[in-house]
This record gives sequence, C-alpha cells and structure tokens, in this order.
Amino acid sequence: MSFAHVVLIGSGVAHLDQAYTYRVPDDDVHVGSLVRVPVRGKSREGVVVELLDESDVPRVQPIRAVLGPGLAEDVVHVCHSVAEHYLSSFGEALAAAVPQRTVSEEEIPPREPSMPLPDLDVTWLREFASGGTLLRHIEDHTYKGFATSGAWLKDRGHAIASLACDVVRRGRGVLILLPDLRGPSSIAQSLEATLGDNIAWVGSDRPPRERYRDWLALRRGTLTIAAGGRSAVFAPVQDLGLVIMYDEAHVSFKEKRTPRFHARPVAADRARSAGAVFLAIGIPPSAEVMDAMERRVLQGMGTDSIRATKKPPDRPAVLVIDRTKAEDRLVPSARTLTAMRAALDAGRRAVLLVHRGGESLRTVAARTERVLKTKAVRLDARSLSADKSAFEDAIRLAPLLIATPVIARDVELERIGCVAVVEADAALSVPEFRASEEALATWRKCARWLSRQDVFVIETDQPKNPAIETLVRWNMKIWWHAESTRRKELGYPPYAALVRIDTTPERAADVAETVRAAAPDAEILGPVEEEGRSVIIVRQRAREALIAALSEPARAWRAEGIDVRIDVDPREVLP
Repeated sequence: MSFAHVVLIGSGVAHLDQAYTYRVPDDDVHVGSLVRVPVRGKSREGVVVELLDESDVPRVQPIRAVLGPGLAEDVVHVCHSVAEHYLSSFGEALAAAVPQRTVSEEEIPPREPSMPLPDLDVTWLREFASGGTLLRHIEDHTYKGFATSGAWLKDRGHAIASLACDVVRRGRGVLILLPDLRGPSSIAQSLEATLGDNIAWVGSDRPPRERYRDWLALRRGTLTIAAGGRSAVFAPVQDLGLVIMYDEAHVSFKEKRTPRFHARPVAADRARSAGAVFLAIGIPPSAEVMDAMERRVLQGMGTDSIRATKKPPDRPAVLVIDRTKAEDRLVPSARTLTAMRAALDAGRRAVLLVHRGGESLRTVAARTERVLKTKAVRLDARSLSADKSAFEDAIRLAPLLIATPVIARDVELERIGCVAVVEADAALSVPEFRASEEALATWRKCARWLSRQDVFVIETDQPKNPAIETLVRWNMKIWWHAESTRRKELGYPPYAALVRIDTTPERAADVAETVRAAAPDAEILGPVEEEGRSVIIVRQRAREALIAALSEPARAWRAEGIDVRIDVDPREVLP
C-alpha cells in the first residue's frame, strides 16, 4: 500500500493551502496525477505532488478517482516555483497548468502528425556571433540562455521552425511561446504553414476540445512541438530541448489573474531545469532581458545585443520633426503629410500612428484625409473587437491607415512606404515606469514594415529623448544606457522588486501594517484609493528577501479568507 500528498485545486480552496495525505488505490498514480478526493464531506479535485511509502497521518482516506493522464512531473515542480515566486498558493499555480478536460478525447488514440517534418537547415544562425554556441548547447543537452531581436530576422517564422526541426531530429521537444493576440499572427501563420500538423497548439485562443486534443498528444509523446500564449508555458512537452519566447516583452505574457506570473522567468526556469536552450526574441528586447544580457545571464545575439553600434543596412531613414520649432501646432504637420503623400504617389501605402484615441483620433484623421484627399481606414481597439475580418482586410489592402497602437501587432503590412507617428510625447509621458520602453516597442514594431528606401516620421517636442534617438540611430544601447540609469536611481525593475497589493478599503490599514512588520527594510507606498479598492506598493532592492518576507503574510491572508490580491512584478504600478 502506498500514499500520496495531494494539493487541492479549483474555486473556494485557496484557504486550504497545504498538502493532504490519501491512500493510493490500485490505479496508476504518479506525481502530477489529477485526482478526486474527499475533503470535509465534499468531493474535490487535486493534484498528486508527492508519493509516500508510509502515511504521515494516523487516519487516511483513499483517493476516489484518477482523472485523465494528469500533469507531467516537471510541470508540477515548475508550478511549485511559480507559487513561491508570485506569492500564490501551490493549488492556484497547479490550477493554471491543469487543462480543461474533454473526457471523450481521452478515449481515442492521441493525435499524430500526418506529414514528416520539413527538411530545414539552420544556416541563418551563421549571421549571429553566438549562433554556433547556441547549436552546441542544443547538441550537448545543456542549458544556456540567449537573447536577440526579431527585427533582424528576415523570416522569423522560418527561423523558429528551422530551430524546432533541428531539436526534434535530435530526439527532444520544443516549446514556442507567442503573444496572445485577438487577431492574426504572422508568426503563427508562418509556423503553421511550415510545420503543418507537427505543432500542438495549446493557446487559450483555441477551442477547448482542440486544445485538449493537442495537449493529450504532447502528454503521450505523439507530438513534440508545442506553441501558444503564456499558458502554454505549462505544456507537457517531453524531454524539452528548446524554449523560444517570441516578442518576450509583449504585455500578454503577464497573467492578470492569480497566480499573476510572467511567462518569461517561468519559461527560463523550465529550460534551466530541463537542460534546454532558452531563446528570448524581443522587438526590441525588454529592460529585463537587456539587463540579463549586460550581466551575461543571457548571451546576446546579433546587432541588437547590448554592444551593438551599427545600423542594420535594410532599416528605413528616420525623420524627426521637432515641434518646438514648428511655425504652427497642426497635427499632423505639413512635413509629415508631405512624406505620406510621397509614399501614396509612389503607389505605396502609408500608416499614421496616433497615440490618442477617441476625439483626438477623429480630429487627426479628418485633417489627414482633407489634405491628402484620400479616404483613410481608421483602426483602434473598438474596430478590432467589432469586426476582426474587416480589421484584417484593412491592414492588408487599405492605402491609408490611421490607427492607435493597436496596429503594432505581429502582422506583416506590405507595400508600406511611410509610417508616421504623431503625439509621440503622449506615449512617453504616460505616468508608468515602463512608458518609454513600451513606446519604443510600438515604434520598432511599426518600423519593421519599412525598407531602406522608405521613411519613418515621428513628431515630438523631445527630439533628444533616448527612445527617439534610439530610433534614429537604430542602437538599443542609447535607450538602455539612459533607462537603466533612471531605473537604478528610482528603484524600478530590474534593479528592485515591486509588489502591488490591493484590498478592500476597510482592510487597507491592517494589511499595510502587516507588510511593514514583515518587511521592515522595504519602502511602502500607500494605501491609495482606486475604483473602490486600496492599493499598496512595496519596493525593495533585494528581491529574494522581499518575496521571503511577504510569503508568510500571504499565506495568513489566504487562510483567513481576507480579500487581498498580490501582484509580484506588476506591469502597472500607479493607481
């Protein structure tokens, strides 16, 4: 007879944050098994996290049922790390990894690919100084982290697919993380066209039945390449050899619900534990990845590494219009409209990026259409939600697009001769510490659509802003030098840990006092009211010490059922 420690998952069990001991029946039970167990007169679901030869409690009830194949053992360990780092319960982290079951799919043979992997080579890696090193670590089955910019890969989908094929031919598995998008994804389309049904698509955008079918194929080993958004970081890829994270700075990689993990550190941790290669592709790289390259935790590849100085030969010229010297304050300026007119007259297309929506977008669009005498298609988040197919047709065909940053997506806009940005200062002045980083990322994604003969125009009152100078010289070192200095001085990530805690107003004072007692070395800001909640920000230079200090209060709040939401490494800080 054997026994098992089971951690409960599901709604209403966060306060039961411990492992319970049960007797294992004759069924095949392993670490990761999804089971149904009795708890205080009710039947609950849980995950086996440890097997025991002897019971550690006097009275033990049996596991009532084993539900499906359950999680892989390595995924259970990843979930434990997620719970510790993001101050959630173990059960909440496990619940994030457990797929939505479709029982009928478990009763049929797992899906297998109908076509062999294509014969792709990895010669494109020769363009990168560290390409040979990356391949050697794949061959040796050893962990190494790399980072580069997707902006310099001519065909990003083909490059990722070729690496995946190389790893699978060596008998190992591949995990590809892509941003969660509500519209088309050029990378996803390219991967699907190149690899066909060799990929298990386990992103949340898929119908549950199809997603579970592919999850089962990974779990049973008939498929070895997984792809999807942040939740795919828990995909049960066997003998993992490569983890690729594309557009690693994308906002969708941060989970908004408990456990509020970011997929990037979780993916790197999975790769490290498996002896796999981790490759972070940023457009451009995030501040966290730039810092990791500077510290050599990640090895930079190509022209976007920390020491890059040369402008890639196929990048467009950047025209900066200093609005402080303009004779008028019209938006867009006459010079911007002239550049857009030139592109249209040459039979190419033009994109006008407006950093404010609503009435501002309508006013800018009206002036642009009047001067250029061309009807524009206006795109914002509302138009994307209203009609995705119309959105897709517009980005594919419309000669003149006037859009908010929603257009800066993983899509390939063809025949674009001019991208113009107005109200750039609105993006740079957003009162969040990541404003400059996110503005630069938006502009760089749009600049990908242009070639050397095209032009990128940006109107600003701050022509010497590091983000804008980075665009002009195509050198991330400019932005990173200024941004890293600023974040070090102010105590923002990656040089300090931030934890955002929000609770009900009546609990705010007690929660703040508990935090002060637990983390006396931390800086505590707030509470501040926001939409009926009270927000507290905790900041400390020593990350490990802060997480350790807050772990016990977090457990106590869960046990007492207090409404406290904890977000480690929040993207947004200010209420």
